Amino acid sequence: MLVNSTSVMAKQSPQTNNTPSANDVARDGRAVIKDLLACDNDYWLSDGNIVLIAKNHHVLSRRVGFQVHRSVLARQSNVLKELLGDGGAPEDPGLETDQYCPVVRMSDSYHDLKILLRVLYDGSTYPPSDEAMLTSEAVALVRLGHKYEINSALSLGLRHLSAVFHPKNVWKTVSLEENDFRFALSGEDAIEAAVLFREIDNVQFLATALFYCSELSFGQLLRGITRADGYTEKLPLEDMERCLQFREWRKLILADFLGRTCSGMPDRPPCCTRTHCNESLIQTLRNDFSRMPDRPEPTYLRSLQACVQCSAWFVQRIAAYKRWVWDHLPQRMDLKVADWESSYRAE
Repeated sequence: MLVNSTSVMAKQSPQTNNTPSANDVARDGRAVIKDLLACDNDYWLSDGNIVLIAKNHHVLSRRVGFQVHRSVLARQSNVLKELLGDGGAPEDPGLETDQYCPVVRMSDSYHDLKILLRVLYDGSTYPPSDEAMLTSEAVALVRLGHKYEINSALSLGLRHLSAVFHPKNVWKTVSLEENDFRFALSGEDAIEAAVLFREIDNVQFLATALFYCSELSFGQLLRGITRADGYTEKLPLEDMERCLQFREWRKLILADFLGRTCSGMPDRPPCCTRTHCNESLIQTLRNDFSRMPDRPEPTYLRSLQACVQCSAWFVQRIAAYKRWVWDHLPQRMDLKVADWESSYRAE
């Protein structure tokens, strides 16, 4: 299970050791850093034979070093095998170790790289449970798994993201067909995911991520979000435009829905309190439209404060409206998604 990562991980600094002294080097082989590098607590391994220096996007934060085993990384990825060389790379002039490990400066953030190392070193126990994986962690696995062609990381990340962004699962949330939601998604998480899905060309998941993004304000879309590694992520302009246009289209459709509901539809049942029912139903639409169930449950129908016949008819109309909007989502987003309807209608 994924959890909202924005409030948990954003703007956190890495867990690192303080810069070791010369005595530390003599005692346990840690690096002497010239005020440039912080050693990661978990993956500065005493018997490691290569140092990876990751980027740190947090303001005024030092870059982070991982001392790991070249063979472990090269075994999982031919891309990394080529990048890390044969172990004879020259030492970084700003870094010394008692083992004189070769140093490779990575283009990846410390956050993403550490999540990848967790999978490569501790794959059998990571994540310890479904509840343990954050959205930012799943995104990091897919991002680096795709970049370095590491299938184990890519598959694990996509499996967790599928629980959130597969059209079938999103539709269940939108239509409220099930109440025990596995994930409480924020729009901020959706921005990072949408950028990722665009990068790996997963148009199906991109459509659902942009649907969530369309719920954000214009200011939130414009400012972007701060990822767990400190990087500011923004939607590409064309995807931002898709979100805004889709939101405006939904407003127009809702206005048409309200008008048709109030004016009376041919299939609307007879009612002796039509004016009162109209006022109650319209007020409900304004207050809590997004949380209306598609199924006419007795408790919910009584809460509408309309007659039984109008309440049941109203809920059925809402179900048809939501289904129609969802059916046309890719088209209104100008995205070509193959077999869209079957992707979420299938049992």
